[in-house]
Formats: sequence, structure tokens, C-alpha cells
Amino acid sequence: MRSIQVLGEGVTGWQVLPVEAPDFESAALKACELVLARDPRIGKVPKGRAKRAVKSPKGAAVSS
Repeated sequence: MRSIQVLGEGVTGWQVLPVEAPDFESAALKACELVLARDPRIGKVPKGRAKRAVKSPKGAAVSS
């Protein structure tokens, strides 16, 4: 796996498995196994969303 180049130099939190890699199939299967096993190295925990006020149909602000 390697970092996605469009995100800049160095290691990023986003990785890609190049299709031209000589071990693509075995690496893809291993990645699937890690996902199914809920390996903590796979994925990102999203940051919480800030609550924002939205207007109700009658114009009163409500929290969403």
C-alpha cells in the first residue's frame, strides 16, 4: 500500500493498493480480512459534527 499522491508528500491517512502491484490479489484479500476482523488500523473514526441551527417551516430556529 502507498499514500495517495494527490494528497501531498509523505505518509497520509489515506492509502491505496495499486492494481499493478505484483501481490495485488493477496493484498486485497488480506485487506478484506482486516476489515471483517474490525482491525483498528483500518478506517478512520469520524469527528463529531457540530450542531447547527436550521429553520423550521414556520421560521423558528431548531437544533439538528
